[in-house]
Amino acid sequence: MNIDLRSKSGGKRLGGTSLLNSSKPPLFTVVTAVFNGAERLESTILSVLSQGYIDVEHIIIDGGSTDGTLDILRKYERSIAYWVSEPDGGVYDAFNKACRFITGRWAIFLGAGDLFYEASVLTSMAEVVQNVSLETEIVYGKVCLSKSGQVPVEMFNSPWDQMRGRWSAGRPMLPHHQGVFHRDRILLVESPFDVTYKIAADSKLLYSSIQRAQPIFSDTIVASASVGGVSTDVRYSMTTAREVIRVNQEFGFTNYPHQCWFLSKAVLKATINGLGGEKLSKPCIDRYRRLTGRERVWGR
Repeated sequence: MNIDLRSKSGGKRLGGTSLLNSSKPPLFTVVTAVFNGAERLESTILSVLSQGYIDVEHIIIDGGSTDGTLDILRKYERSIAYWVSEPDGGVYDAFNKACRFITGRWAIFLGAGDLFYEASVLTSMAEVVQNVSLETEIVYGKVCLSKSGQVPVEMFNSPWDQMRGRWSAGRPMLPHHQGVFHRDRILLVESPFDVTYKIAADSKLLYSSIQRAQPIFSDTIVASASVGGVSTDVRYSMTTAREVIRVNQEFGFTNYPHQCWFLSKAVLKATINGLGGEKLSKPCIDRYRRLTGRERVWGR
């Protein structure tokens, strides 16, 4: 394969190589959306390549990066199923674009910098998805939230009967999305992610699916997710709160004491950040977490 260094798209498919889906073994699709993520993207690509399971394709949608991300994509041209670099409308627009190229039976979305927890993740999950009913749309495992140096901070996701009906972060609990495998049929539709959301479109998709079929839990640590994404960034506290409220309204979810407490914390975070920026807000968040018995997110 001759690589055109001027190209803004590439991958094995454009070179005439593709993986055909089958029911046994299942083909997995990993989707990564990135923008100016050269420092983080390579680790995610290597994590996918380290999987002992061979029936996997990696689709990467870049929003038109200018920082060297394209150099990383071209470096792994022969290992990525498909990539494209062009301006888009944000992460959910990129996800929708990627969904048009999915050929795997099950798909997972990993951000640039997110990693599969160990090399056997897809092998373990293949055994699980092959034994679920045809009605099942979501299979999920655990997610380890990590900070610099891959230091564990918190573990997300548990069996559905332990999560169902509980509230967290202003809404009914959902599986953390880096641990979620989506059946292809819920993604191979027109715009599966609602791009009028900037942070909560994945939550809306999961709620829609859960109304149709109960998700299935696997006691497997699927991914290590990095601190610092939009959902954990204090600068987006109010945007997150507004979108959570909107999702609740769309699905008719109500828990007024919890929702008021969540909104109050979002307002406080935004106020502190407005007064002193991240130098003030991040230490305050860490102190609150320590007071509530949790590991610091930003400090050591």
